[in-house]
Amino acid sequence: MVMLYKLLKMDHKNQPRKLNANSKANFEVFKKNGRTCMAFIDVINDSQLSPQARLLLLLISSLSVYEGYAYASNSYLASKVGRSESRIKIYLSELENVGLIETKNVIHRKYGRGRHIYLQFHNMRKRYLRKDKVYDYSPI
Repeated sequence: MVMLYKLLKMDHKNQPRKLNANSKANFEVFKKNGRTCMAFIDVINDSQLSPQARLLLLLISSLSVYEGYAYASNSYLASKVGRSESRIKIYLSELENVGLIETKNVIHRKYGRGRHIYLQFHNMRKRYLRKDKVYDYSPI
């Protein structure tokens, strides 16, 4: 299930934003077919991160919607971002160093060794959200 927050449906004055019916219908079609991306505008605009690290974070965000973590290999991430596996390691380190992701090595009975990549939402809130504003995090 794609996690959308009421925050995304509020305008800058904290008033409900009316969604365009055509946009909403198209989003639902793409969501049903697993073709959506959970994008954080502040991440897209973060000039302190490299453009490839931002793209990688958006990809990880989308991959982690269902399980709460992404378990993609570096080769899979490299094929989606269009960079080498060694560059993916650098971008993952960049994201981990600023605290936006956390990686944990795991062992699966069925698949053997693997890795879970978790988004660090509490660090994202600290980094991107205004401290003087109250946000509603309840799912819609």
